[in-house]
Amino acid sequence: MSYILVRRMSEDDLGEMRDLWLELIADYGGHELEYDADAEEMWRGSMLASLGRDDLGVLVAELRSYAAKMEEHAGPSPRLIGYIFFRVITPPLRSKYADHVYVSDLVVRRNFRRMGVASALMKGLQRELGEGPHRIYLRVPADNDAAVRFYGKNGFRISEYVMEMELESHVEDRS
Repeated sequence: MSYILVRRMSEDDLGEMRDLWLELIADYGGHELEYDADAEEMWRGSMLASLGRDDLGVLVAELRSYAAKMEEHAGPSPRLIGYIFFRVITPPLRSKYADHVYVSDLVVRRNFRRMGVASALMKGLQRELGEGPHRIYLRVPADNDAAVRFYGKNGFRISEYVMEMELESHVEDRS
């Protein structure tokens, strides 16, 4: 029997988190996600910057075994099956989002989607925040129906639309 443990990220988690991030890019690459060495360096820097900070954080979800929990030694390292990357935005920033939390990444390993991992990460985030910020916000691609349904079932509502326009000069650059 297994269970999901949600905890703060450690530097030792970066390798497995990178694998999850690359899996996300492979699955949803058409949405804005592209991989190159610069993107990986930025991602790694963001993750490392969250260590030991109150305003920036990463929670990871591990798949654990009850049997291993009862043994004196845990055996092999637990397998990361997801993570959530967030930023706490506090006053004096003047914004409707001040004193809120922005979730920039919620990633779940492909084989563990729709099994409660994302919900466990969201609940872990709420526990982590305690009595602090009073609202969580995030962005979801308009065509990601599964994510929109998930967030709706977990208490989120659509509060605004993000509009974008590609500038002609950049469209020509890609030709």
